[in-house]
Amino acid sequence: RSQMRTAFSINLETLQNLRNVLQDLGERVSIASYIDNILREHLREHQELLNNAAAKQRRKTTITL
Repeated sequence: RSQMRTAFSINLETLQNLRNVLQDLGERVSIASYIDNILREHLREHQELLNNAAAKQRRKTTITL
């Protein structure tokens, strides 16, 4: 996995909910890693749908995981 990072904004309520989940589960992972894992799983799960929708606009694969 690439270690390149970037900053982004997130709704404070959403951030607190994610922190609560990590705390309640006793997870020892950073909030950034947790969010990255959620996003990667979402993209993996919906890869075909997203690629098909993008194919209507472009003629290349949008996501390859």
